[in-house]
Amino acid sequence: MKRTLTIVLALVLALGMCIPVFAETEKTNEEWTGTLRITGPGQMGNNPDDSEDLATGIVKPGYNKLIEEFNKDYPNVTIEMSGIPWDNWQAVVQTAAAGGTADILLHGSMLADCCLDLTPYLERDPEVLEALAVKPEVFRPDPDNYNVTAPTGISYLVSPYYAFLDTKLFEDWGVELPTSEWTYDDLLEIARKMTGTNPVTGEENYGCWFYGNNDGNIWKLYSSVGAAWGLKSMIFDSANKYEATMDFNSELPVKVFDYLNELQKCCPPSYIENMGDDKSCTAENNIAIYLSEGPVGKYNNTVAYDTVDRYVYLPLPVNEVEVEAKYSSFTGTNSIAISKNATDPDLAWEFIKWLVLDEDANDWILALGQVPATYYAMEKLDPEKPYTKVYQEIFDSFWNCFTISQCEVFDTAYGNAISALSAGITGMYTGTYTPQECGDYVQAQITEYQNSYK
Repeated sequence: MKRTLTIVLALVLALGMCIPVFAETEKTNEEWTGTLRITGPGQMGNNPDDSEDLATGIVKPGYNKLIEEFNKDYPNVTIEMSGIPWDNWQAVVQTAAAGGTADILLHGSMLADCCLDLTPYLERDPEVLEALAVKPEVFRPDPDNYNVTAPTGISYLVSPYYAFLDTKLFEDWGVELPTSEWTYDDLLEIARKMTGTNPVTGEENYGCWFYGNNDGNIWKLYSSVGAAWGLKSMIFDSANKYEATMDFNSELPVKVFDYLNELQKCCPPSYIENMGDDKSCTAENNIAIYLSEGPVGKYNNTVAYDTVDRYVYLPLPVNEVEVEAKYSSFTGTNSIAISKNATDPDLAWEFIKWLVLDEDANDWILALGQVPATYYAMEKLDPEKPYTKVYQEIFDSFWNCFTISQCEVFDTAYGNAISALSAGITGMYTGTYTPQECGDYVQAQITEYQNSYK
């Protein structure tokens, strides 16, 4: 018999009184019919057939295997997969949603105006919420009422931001390894200590390298450091999207900019070009601490270079203000959403629910070298793998919703915010701006965006 994740019956019964009755639409698996058109970037749509990772020798299953598993349960549903590259993906997904040529959007939840509000489905099927270690992605779907949020997508896999530490370099420098209770002050102090000439090898070492300098991803560390200190740069307290309160140049955001500026001084000189990490995972590695997404990927590289025992993994530093999450780590995801013009939204939800709850679907994602966003997957991770503990630490105490928890720090879907932040921080790194001037620049750019719509 096909395996499914265990559902807590008592919870379902307890919530049953407040769940809408959909008895007239309930179907057996065999009664579901139709075609589901899935489009978007990310892991699910990458390859139709099995492929071998040349670096690690790991064979990753193609999406045809996933479709095969789905059709064992839903034999009368046809899946049409149209994976696309990350280049220009937003325009492609928006066009598919607007033209009604897609039912399910991969990574589409942040494009809130393209997606259906999943609230009715989540109320009807609370077992989906119960299974998820990472709650639904929440965005602001109505520009005319921007302080209202809605769940627009489910994360089918997670890639948490974490720290990757080289124990050999710590030993060479005589610096004690931090614990998972470390703070951002600890991180900067360690990075400064280990930037310079290695006292054992005589080679130049660097204390840190962090993901996303000038490629539009610097907001990830900005939001994590800011979240740890209680920063709220973007307050959506008005129904009018363009009257949101922006704060990028007062004391606390400038403190975050100053922190990032000091940390990048501990990076290789080529970091400003988003380079300098070419020796990562090798025996010649020269960087003490990497901050990045995707610990499984880093682990697979250490397998390829036979350096597994050299590295340890930690969550990002602890939050220093009282919030629901212990660590400031957020997570990257590959999300899945229902297009607003889906032919059969209920069938699309049936696929999403299956993807979350079915063990074989979760196992398929694990076989990709990825981690599904479910408690089942967190519990199934191999305890002998060095990255398992960091996953479990991060998700044992995670944001109620990583998107809405941190979009008050930085909302990636707000106008030119990403380009303004990236340009300001890059200018700070190159000496064009001080941290205060960086904050002034970002503030001015976003204010100009707002004023252009008033």
